[in-house]
Amino acid sequence: MLPTTRKMVRSPANGCLAVLFVWSAGSVQADDAAGGQPAEQLALRPYVEHEGQVQPAAGRGRPAATLAIDPAAVMQAAYTDTDAAEVATRQEVESADQPEILWPGFLYGLSGFEDFAHPVSSPIYNHDPFIDTRLNVLYVWHKFPDGCDIKGGDLQVWALQLYVALTERLQLTATCDGYSRLRARALQPDEGWNDLMAGLKYNLLADVDRQFLLSTGLSWRLSNGHARTLHGGVDELNPYVTAAKGFGKCHVIGTVGGRLAMDHNMGNHILYESLHIDYELFENFYPLIEFNGLQYLRNADRLPLGVGGLDYANIGSNDVRGNSTFWGEVGFRWKVVDHLELGATYGFPMMDPDNDIFDHRVTVSVIVGL
Repeated sequence: MLPTTRKMVRSPANGCLAVLFVWSAGSVQADDAAGGQPAEQLALRPYVEHEGQVQPAAGRGRPAATLAIDPAAVMQAAYTDTDAAEVATRQEVESADQPEILWPGFLYGLSGFEDFAHPVSSPIYNHDPFIDTRLNVLYVWHKFPDGCDIKGGDLQVWALQLYVALTERLQLTATCDGYSRLRARALQPDEGWNDLMAGLKYNLLADVDRQFLLSTGLSWRLSNGHARTLHGGVDELNPYVTAAKGFGKCHVIGTVGGRLAMDHNMGNHILYESLHIDYELFENFYPLIEFNGLQYLRNADRLPLGVGGLDYANIGSNDVRGNSTFWGEVGFRWKVVDHLELGATYGFPMMDPDNDIFDHRVTVSVIVGL
């Protein structure tokens, strides 16, 4: 049942206050004048205001006029003040939850998109548009196809990603680092440190009401990694655009970017794309599916191979121009408690796995946020 609300209407002719309206349980009624019955036309009784007190006008017992009303409009007007107060209170609570450190947005970034789940797979290049501060602990196990140029084997990666909100719109990203152990039959087994990659991401558009975000970023990947694990060899520039849209409990995140080798003899130019779709099946639990793909745009002279380095490395193969590869990932994100998320996916090829180095993959992610 709706709460009873009373409104007073001032006559434009003589400035007198008219009858109080009463509405309850979805109907609109007149107080006394209309006998408590719903009506489209309400009789108005004159009132006067004197020294802050509202009283019936003496000798004016008959209705002064009738007023045609739209019940829906009256209901809307009744709750306008309440809605505004609720919005103001909610904004105050959100502001209180994010204290200002040094300057607005530092560390806390852009709020209002907490219902989204972060992507899990292809963690180096599967960007998202959020501006926040978080630490992502990663483990990846990757199986190479037996029929590809490197003749099977596997790869294990341990890594730590860091994202720091510098303002409400600007974020520092460090998405590539860590340690790898490579066991490929066509290559000598080895292990070592990975390349480092860091950059900046800027939010172009944030619409909390429509749950839409659009950001762009630029990262630089250094060639400091261990060459025997297929890292090192070439610096890489990574421009990208990423967007997110919420549809109730369903969320979609997409990224398109380029990997531009700074030395075209040592690395391939690569176009890549990622798509993340999740649904909040239970509170804070998100089953998800993700799709990743890349296209090799240019050959290099570093290795005599017909396969590339996927999203792991830029190995400068000499026979990959025009090749594409796509793979899918299924898994989940679980927001265990505030500021702690778990995620895992299983990846599978969507094309002939022997055309590149993707057979299947397992990714595990633990996010600690601010």
